[in-house]
Amino acid sequence: MDDDIIINIPLVVPYLAEKLKAGKSVNVLECKTITENIPVRERNNKWFITPEEYPFTKFLPYCAGHSSIMSIDVVRKMYRASKNVPYLWLEDVYGSGFLSLLLKLNMFMPKFYFEPVISSLYDKPCSLFYLNIFKNESNALVLWNTITKYEKRLNCMY
Repeated sequence: MDDDIIINIPLVVPYLAEKLKAGKSVNVLECKTITENIPVRERNNKWFITPEEYPFTKFLPYCAGHSSIMSIDVVRKMYRASKNVPYLWLEDVYGSGFLSLLLKLNMFMPKFYFEPVISSLYDKPCSLFYLNIFKNESNALVLWNTITKYEKRLNCMY
């Protein structure tokens, strides 16, 4: 998790418990999947990457770096594979893009995986993770109060 992510703990815990109960606790790589992204070639941009670093015009599908759910076997496989794959400083592209392709891992994005905080402040909180893009503490508190208000009565459908 990045520091601008709010975890919907009352939803994450039962979600993960259900995966475990259903025997779906290996080869897990869940995230907000980015499928159509191109390298930034403008030198003044924070995400600038040279053609020498990445010579292709498009990135492979990868997990957005702010949050992901991985089973421990995936973490171990990625670690071992990283010894054989040249490093790329864009860690989300490298880890969940290059390494998951090499390992033939399937990325999965649950429909309720992620939302911006602003769109869910006063709504029923049915997403696992929320991005607090402005790192606004008051929005984080309002969202957390919304999450805890609904935690016992909410029936979110995965």
